[in-house]
Amino acid sequence: PLLREITEAMRALSAGTLQPASRKAFLYSAHELNVVAMARVLGTNQPAIPLYGSAIILETLQDEDQRYYVR
Repeated sequence: PLLREITEAMRALSAGTLQPASRKAFLYSAHELNVVAMARVLGTNQPAIPLYGSAIILETLQDEDQRYYVR
């Protein structure tokens, strides 16, 4: 469900339907098992057990041709 929520927000941003439209950030907090699961979905498993305070940061950006991409 978390990955779905993140991708739906990114799609809403690119479609211009994000509510509120002025929203700049989504912040989520999770236990290490959730961080590991998200890292694996994103194609990595390093470190196998994340350190305390670890973070995964995703940004939705727009290029000069107005195309959206994730960094």
